[in-house]
Amino acid sequence: MAHKTYWYQKVWPWLGPLLIMFVVGGHVALWLSDTPRDVALRLTLINAAGWAVILLPAYGVSRWLKAREAAPTTKRRD
Repeated sequence: MAHKTYWYQKVWPWLGPLLIMFVVGGHVALWLSDTPRDVALRLTLINAAGWAVILLPAYGVSRWLKAREAAPTTKRRD
């Protein structure tokens, strides 16, 4: 019996680049609009801080998990 492929398995590789494209496109549109420069800068910095709060812990956890999986397993003696 063949393994069933779900829709999200086909879409998953495209989500990261698509999200980056929308975020960068939104910032380009913001900076090219008639929004005052100080407001555009403030919004860009708020957005960057928000992404940092989300992505930095996720990156740290992935590094921790990779190191934990690569570490040799030792049996504990009681």
